[in-house]
Amino acid sequence: MKSAIVLLLLCITISSAETPREADIRRAKALKDETIPKLELKGATFEQAFDLIRANWDRSHPKESFPVVFTDFDPPSNIKETSPAKLTMHLRNIPYIEAIRYIASCSNRLIMDRGGVLDLLQSWGFLRDWTERIYKVSPAALAQLQLQKNSSAELVRQALKRFGIVTSSGGFELESSGRQLRAVCTYPEHEKISGVLSIFDAGYKISK
Repeated sequence: MKSAIVLLLLCITISSAETPREADIRRAKALKDETIPKLELKGATFEQAFDLIRANWDRSHPKESFPVVFTDFDPPSNIKETSPAKLTMHLRNIPYIEAIRYIASCSNRLIMDRGGVLDLLQSWGFLRDWTERIYKVSPAALAQLQLQKNSSAELVRQALKRFGIVTSSGGFELESSGRQLRAVCTYPEHEKISGVLSIFDAGYKISK
């Protein structure tokens, strides 16, 4: 009888053990649902910003691996490496996944899911590709950009420049309703535009 009870308890323990896939899902849910109480960056490098986000995770999950990594590459020979981006943000109660998106987009990095781990990749291969995208612009974002629905392309360019979005050519055009932004530029500029609009849509401000 005693051996039967032991065997039963063993079976229950085995059946209730968390699988690697379940652990991945749980950590992904934590990245989405849990927030960082305060994220303050002033002239920080991408690596410093990443370390600060990871430190917050480690305090909340001392026995859990941080499910985010980053990969660096040497730039191709035909691309001149520029100075690394300096990040300044003052955010409160920001979800982990949003903080990761912001530092990735502001540092010209792609987010790739590698089966339970997010990899923030340098985007050298996209630096010179020109594409057109249409962005939805919320009233909050329009106000933060200090634009009107009838603002000219030049005013839009100047507004984006204040937030570090600079392109030597290409074009930005605000639809007459002020609800959509047409942008023709390279991948890094697109990622910055997406990141800035996401911050404004979430109700945050960017301090310069």
